[in-house]
Amino acid sequence: MAIFFASVALLPIVLYLSLVTGGGGGFSAYLIIFLFTEILRITGGKLTAQEVFIIYFLMGAASGWVPFLDFVWRAYFMKSPITWRFKDPYTGLPIPLVAPSWWAPPLDSTFYKQPGGITALLHPDWLLPIALAILGWIFWYLIEISLSLLCAQLYIESERLPFPLATVDAQMIITLAERDPDRVRPFFIGGFIGVLWGLIAYTIPTLTSYVLYKPMIIVPLPWADLSSVIEKFLPGAALGISTTLSSYTIGFFLPTSLVLQMLIGSLGIYIIGNWITLTYFSSYFPRWRMEWTPGMPLNLIWERSYLWVWASFHVGFLLAVAIIPTLLRGKHVWQALKSISKLSESSKKAGYLPLPVILAMFFAGTVGSLIVFHIFVPDFPLWIAATFTIGWTFIFALASARALGTVGTGIPQPSVAPGSGNVGAFGLSIPYVWLGCVLFSGYQKPDIWFFHPYVGGDDAAGFCYIIKVAQLTKTKFIDYFKGLIIIFPLVWIMSLIYTGFFWSIAPIPSAAYPWTAASWPISLSLSNLWISRSLETFKPQIILGSFIGMSLIGFIGNLILGSTFSLIGLVTGTMTLPPISIGMIVGNLFGRLLARWLGKERWVRIRAPLVAGEACGEGIMIGIGVALVLIAKSMWSLQY
Repeated sequence: MAIFFASVALLPIVLYLSLVTGGGGGFSAYLIIFLFTEILRITGGKLTAQEVFIIYFLMGAASGWVPFLDFVWRAYFMKSPITWRFKDPYTGLPIPLVAPSWWAPPLDSTFYKQPGGITALLHPDWLLPIALAILGWIFWYLIEISLSLLCAQLYIESERLPFPLATVDAQMIITLAERDPDRVRPFFIGGFIGVLWGLIAYTIPTLTSYVLYKPMIIVPLPWADLSSVIEKFLPGAALGISTTLSSYTIGFFLPTSLVLQMLIGSLGIYIIGNWITLTYFSSYFPRWRMEWTPGMPLNLIWERSYLWVWASFHVGFLLAVAIIPTLLRGKHVWQALKSISKLSESSKKAGYLPLPVILAMFFAGTVGSLIVFHIFVPDFPLWIAATFTIGWTFIFALASARALGTVGTGIPQPSVAPGSGNVGAFGLSIPYVWLGCVLFSGYQKPDIWFFHPYVGGDDAAGFCYIIKVAQLTKTKFIDYFKGLIIIFPLVWIMSLIYTGFFWSIAPIPSAAYPWTAASWPISLSLSNLWISRSLETFKPQIILGSFIGMSLIGFIGNLILGSTFSLIGLVTGTMTLPPISIGMIVGNLFGRLLARWLGKERWVRIRAPLVAGEACGEGIMIGIGVALVLIAKSMWSLQY
């Protein structure tokens, strides 16, 4: 019932929020859980911790996944004057003329003559693109879940990594289900803080943007940008103060040595590294030097420096962080593989699958993805595609899951996401590492930009985290994976209805949906820069050098500092912006002060429900603000 309500009632709120502000639906899970637990409490009923777990973790998919928005993006791609300015270097034709019909309706299709809406999305020329997107979801499910089960055996059952933030989610679930007084008090104190912060940072700007036609921004989100303050001394540096409370509260749960290593990695890359590459080594990175300008905001500094400087370094870092810990902990890996091959009764009851089944799922997804890719892009070297679909996806899943288990945050994999840039026929995000590989491969035909084999690993780490929370709440995680299958058709149906509804009210992008009007043209330009081969991002010599350098740091650090050294902490820091890493060290130090004041034992007991309450209160206020604006906006629902 709760899952159905999320898709029917919350998905339009989340979709509208993403169209207007670019925000997602992180609030929806908190809103639904709080609503249902309170209703049941008033009526004398009760949700178990296991039921709250299922509702909480399926909310994101049920209310936040909008696959049909990607098809609106493709229609915009085909007709936008921006796309027509770019030419495919292989054929010399404007890019819309080389876009294949299995990616978007051809330009002579009657689809482009009708107004946007549900009927337009059901045009016959969309049938093949929709079918390929559904097939992509099946491959995603097989690959990511199989890898998550493998990571869980490695990092949860064998190495027993702490997964520091899993405790926060588990405490929120248990508190809302059981209403234990020892947990409820810190939970509601945190909730009060979250409500106040959510009102100031989110609800007031959201409401005033509608009432006054201009948001009243009291707190700049997600950070206060200080880059222009230090650019006279450190040009190119990205510095700011985080204004999202989660950046600080995550520091409550991490060892100080780990947070310090993350801070070193972050400041070393985005302040010192950006400054050095812009000044002393600008001849090696001319595009970075050409694009940086005084006064550039932090988000653009991050994007451009990553694209022109750090993308290659991060590939080498990721390879090191996936391989070196595996070599140093070979005994744990071997024991984990043995335990998967011969599952105990307790593991079977928990939902773990035998190693042959996991491998069968993984190779069914990867090989299936490669076969379909080869059918539609037959001339691209299959061995390159296989290297990334099988090799990179596997390595990235291991690295990101280890990061979640150690430092509480996964490793970001910058990518072009559906609805915000050029995406392949599977309707899934395309990592920059794959786009760089395409350029490096020498393949010239344009079809490769519209279809890619599955390259991921991100969600496997997230699923591994969910398995840990399931363990803490005594829930069968297999029920969550079954739930994903159940909500899949519901999400597609509701996505069709609500995307069509908003598209019928006003064009997307347009002034009616400000975020799309501001961001889609920029994303479209970036997509066409890739297709027109105007970008050169990845440099093999830097990838190799950064891999060797970070591997040496890993071996030496482990030799000198032992267990206090964390290679994954250092590498995660190199992919974390300074506002976040600074917030984490501030939160860590503040947590240590609270531990002295309250007593270490008491602080350890209350910190998780305190942080969970803050997240819940903040999420509820975001939901209330968006819901009120959506109700007011529904007054003008005439079709454009």
